[in-house]
Amino acid sequence: MYTQGPWERHTAPNGTHIWKDNQHIADVDNHDDGHLIAAAPDGYAAACAAHSFFLSLPMGETRIKAQGLMCELRNYIASVTDKSAEDTQNEHELRAITKATGGE
Repeated sequence: MYTQGPWERHTAPNGTHIWKDNQHIADVDNHDDGHLIAAAPDGYAAACAAHSFFLSLPMGETRIKAQGLMCELRNYIASVTDKSAEDTQNEHELRAITKATGGE
């Protein structure tokens, strides 16, 4: 499991340093890469929220039109968690069903 965000970005002449409280996460030479890495936990959370939202939609035209985006989100989440796309899909569908039927 990765270190939960938010991560802090500290820019220095020799690159960007990423921290969570007093825990060092990463050093990168490229400042733009540092921005991207520091935003990773928020991006991952947003992808999970968007994927769950789309899964909660009833089957119909909107969900069918969103299928491509849903697959991209699922594949991104799978790459972050080092799980297969199928396992990620199953896990998120189960969560959506549980939530829709009044579970946690």
